Amino acid sequence: MTAQTTARQTTHTTWPASSRGFVADRLVVGLLLLCIALAAAGVFLTAIGLFSPARLMPTWGPVMEQTILLPALPHNLGRVVAGATAVLVGLVAMMLLIRRIVPASPSASTQHHVLAADEHGLVLVDKKGISTVAEAAVQRVPGVVQVTVQVLGQGTSTVRLVVRTWVHAGAQLRDVGQQASERAREAVEQLVGLQVHDAVVRLHVVPMEDLDRVVE
Repeated sequence: MTAQTTARQTTHTTWPASSRGFVADRLVVGLLLLCIALAAAGVFLTAIGLFSPARLMPTWGPVMEQTILLPALPHNLGRVVAGATAVLVGLVAMMLLIRRIVPASPSASTQHHVLAADEHGLVLVDKKGISTVAEAAVQRVPGVVQVTVQVLGQGTSTVRLVVRTWVHAGAQLRDVGQQASERAREAVEQLVGLQVHDAVVRLHVVPMEDLDRVVE
């Protein structure tokens, strides 16, 4: 089985523990959802008459209030439509925001793989354990500084490995990628007992300043 190896040289690479870009993206989306929810609340309060943009902002508040209340619709229908729409948009925004803040608990079926199954029962191994075995093997490859392994697949199917490997600037990328793929597959197949369909290795070159910080 031939593994796929992708070598990617990155001059500014964050460590798995920090994930600054990922956190920043989640923060921006979360703030956007919060703003949408607050705007929907303002529209709802305006529709039921508890809030008046015209009084709060004399310059352009009246135009905003007229737009919110949909004056083109028959008497009071605009208020009803605006209020109902605001409630719907606000609820959706809050649900999405809560889902981003509180991650859903993964089910047991997606976190375990079946090693053996017969009339006497099942033998399961969790994906974190599979990742740990593969990471320990790849960590011994010369030039590797840090590694994380993601295990794809569930049930009794073969697994696919995504091996993200951080190497120092002097490493031979092709050699490191091939060894990382081979060692990850061999460790999972021999020590865990699962067949590996393929392994994708993503290489990242660690900047010297980050390498010095890690060594310290």
